[in-house]
Amino acid sequence: MARKEELEENLEDYIEQELLVLPYLLNLPHIFEEATITQQHAILKEVFKQGLTFKEGTFRTPSLHPEFVHNRLKFKQLGLLIDEQPYDDFWRNLLLRRARDSTF
Repeated sequence: MARKEELEENLEDYIEQELLVLPYLLNLPHIFEEATITQQHAILKEVFKQGLTFKEGTFRTPSLHPEFVHNRLKFKQLGLLIDEQPYDDFWRNLLLRRARDSTF
């Protein structure tokens, strides 16, 4: 019982520490600004898994990361980013492709 209580206390401390750090982790622009060039590249590779290109004055990507899909229209209206393959279609096609490949 003592060990159980100790673990529960450690868990509560851990959760408290994580909650204190969370606001900083959610500030992606600040993290990006403070990051080294190697870290910035890693962030871009994670957010734009299918690549990011610059063509005709606008950034383009085949699809957006799920966390940014809700901003698709705003990005496009501002001319900041065009996703050439809408997120929903990308995932639907991926699932269909995986289902097809698993049947062979």
